[in-house]
Amino acid sequence: MSDAPIPTTTSKSGAFMTVTSATQFDEQAVFEGYILSSLCQVKEYHEFVYINVSRSWGEVALRLIDEKIPSWNSELAYVALEFKCGPYSGSRKEPDFFFQVNDHILPTLAIESGWSESKEQLRNDMNLLLMGGNGSVKIFIIVKWTKLQGARVSGTVELFMRYQNGMPRLEQSEIVFPRPTTARGQRIGNRRNDLFEAALLAGRNGNDILYLDVERLRDHATRALCFMNLTSA
Repeated sequence: MSDAPIPTTTSKSGAFMTVTSATQFDEQAVFEGYILSSLCQVKEYHEFVYINVSRSWGEVALRLIDEKIPSWNSELAYVALEFKCGPYSGSRKEPDFFFQVNDHILPTLAIESGWSESKEQLRNDMNLLLMGGNGSVKIFIIVKWTKLQGARVSGTVELFMRYQNGMPRLEQSEIVFPRPTTARGQRIGNRRNDLFEAALLAGRNGNDILYLDVERLRDHATRALCFMNLTSA
């Protein structure tokens, strides 16, 4: 192609997202070059969504990102946590997301978002983090998605906490899809002190509650499902 394709750019909740269809590219090499150029140029948070991508083009593009942008990949993806003591000594785990205070070996909060994994598998991950972390990991959130008939998807979010006896306990559970009639005000709360521990800034109240807004999670998931030709239950 002689000219670069013009992507569709949208803005929502203050975060920019670029949606690009692979059908705009005649050659795979041009498509790959466009992806790499976009990732290298971005300087702040940005979502890149590529639609109508064939499996072969997609697989090659992912490998290319790993090879050409190693610093981005090593810092932002596949960060394995190592457990050196406790019942899971020697184990390694790569959470989908975790919150880690500076100079701490393990995070205080971890999140797993499961699609193909069973609820039992996700809860095994929860046990590994909360029990294997020897008290360092205090909060674990499971977001579970389930594909139903008719290309519909249900979802739940669960909050687990580690208590003084070392055992995890389900603290809160919320339905994401189907959207409850009482969905307004759905929030997952965590104490500031559980997140920051000794790194809590002077003058801050450790008992303040910091919230994850389930409605914002629902909005983001709805948008993502559209690109997968799926819809919420």
